[in-house]
Amino acid sequence: MLAKYGNVKEVYDSMFSYPHEVITELFISCEVLDAEYGKDRDYIESGGYSIVIDSVEDLPALRDIVDFDTHLCEWATRLGKSGYVSALYIMNNDFSIIVFMPESIAPSSITNEID
Repeated sequence: MLAKYGNVKEVYDSMFSYPHEVITELFISCEVLDAEYGKDRDYIESGGYSIVIDSVEDLPALRDIVDFDTHLCEWATRLGKSGYVSALYIMNNDFSIIVFMPESIAPSSITNEID
């Protein structure tokens, strides 16, 4: 299932749904967004958000949001021993999306960025 997180409260409400390393990074990214753009913003329209997917079946829905051919991966990293990776996509000057997914289903545009 594709899940979007734009503020700390939403991450807190889902904190037992993902590995610890994913939750930690979700908290960090949402804390920055809350501080910079406000915790009550419409994050779909402004300020960006994070997306977590769990399975290969989620990739088409993710591709509807992030076109891996058009949007360049700014950075990608493994999240400890969780089996997940995260990748940053800057959609425009003031809008970014961080994608979290199991490395086993990550497209090559993400895995090629991991050192």
